[in-house]
Amino acid sequence: MSSSDGRGARRALALFPLAALAACGFHPLYSTSEPLGYDPVLASVDVRPAPDRVGQILVERLREQLNPAGAQLKPRYVLNLTLSLLPANLGLQRDNTSTHGELTLIATMKLSREGSQAVVYEQTVQRVASFDFPFDAYAANVAQDNARDIAANDLAREIAEKLQIYLQQHPPPEPT
Repeated sequence: MSSSDGRGARRALALFPLAALAACGFHPLYSTSEPLGYDPVLASVDVRPAPDRVGQILVERLREQLNPAGAQLKPRYVLNLTLSLLPANLGLQRDNTSTHGELTLIATMKLSREGSQAVVYEQTVQRVASFDFPFDAYAANVAQDNARDIAANDLAREIAEKLQIYLQQHPPPEPT
C-alpha cells in the first residue's frame, strides 16, 4: 500500500463530518443562500426610526444587517424598537469620583406584519458596555460615546440574528 492511499483515506475520513452536517439540514447562519446575496425576507423588514442618538445608531446598523445590498423591496414586516440607556458609575474613589463606567442598552423589539397592529414576535435584548473615565472631561465623554456605539452595534447584530432565526422558523405567506 502506498502513502497516497493513506492520504486519500484520511481525506475521506475528514470530509465525513461535513457530509453528515449537510445531510441533517445544517446551514451556516451568516451564509448567503440566495443568489441575490441577501435574504429577501429579512430585507423586507421595515425598521422604524427610534429616538435619540443611540436609537439612530441602532436603527442604521440594523438596516445594514437586514438589508446589506440596500434593495428596495415592498415591506412585509414592521419592526418597532423601544430603547433604554442606563448609565452607572463604578469604581468610586474616596473623593466620590468614578474611575469606571458602565452603560446598559436595553431594546424591546416588536415585529408585526405590514398593515397589521398584531405583534407576531416580541423580545427584549440588552447589551452592557463598560469604559474607563480618564481625568480629562472631553476624553471621558468620548469614552462614554464609544461604549454607547459599541453597545448599539452589538445589539443590532443580536436583533438581526434573532429576527433571522424567527423568520426562518415562521416563513411569511407568499405575496399574492
